[in-house]
Amino acid sequence: MNAAWIADFSDAAMTVAGQLGFMEVIQTGATLQEKSVASRGLMVVVGLTDGLTGNAVYNMSEEAACQIASKMMCGMEFASADEMVQSAVGELVNMMAGNAATVVSARGIQVNISPPTVVIGSECAVEVRAELFLCVELSLDLIPFEICLAVESA
Repeated sequence: MNAAWIADFSDAAMTVAGQLGFMEVIQTGATLQEKSVASRGLMVVVGLTDGLTGNAVYNMSEEAACQIASKMMCGMEFASADEMVQSAVGELVNMMAGNAATVVSARGIQVNISPPTVVIGSECAVEVRAELFLCVELSLDLIPFEICLAVESA
């Protein structure tokens, strides 16, 4: 996996979060993982095709998803990851992945993304295409948010 692609996805997420009003958006760590992404409570999965193939999995707790949706909806309160929260977080991820695909495409590697798929539940995992992949930890106004990128060039 190319380190530039990881940086592109991380930077795109931080840029979009900043544009949506998150004031402190920082990378807090990174870990190498194997085979599957264990859910923190809510995952949004995006497929990548063409020049890059694989998956980007955006992972957070249900509480974090509610906090993110609240920020996106100008302070509206959410008690659970209902349809509105799922829609808001799905749209956030769509913007982040689309921004990353645009940056990667500017490097000369055409990338297309699938519509985001929201997976809810803390007792599940998503098996990704790569044996080893990198997960980048972000903090969006102290809300933990993880991006796992399992991609390879086509």
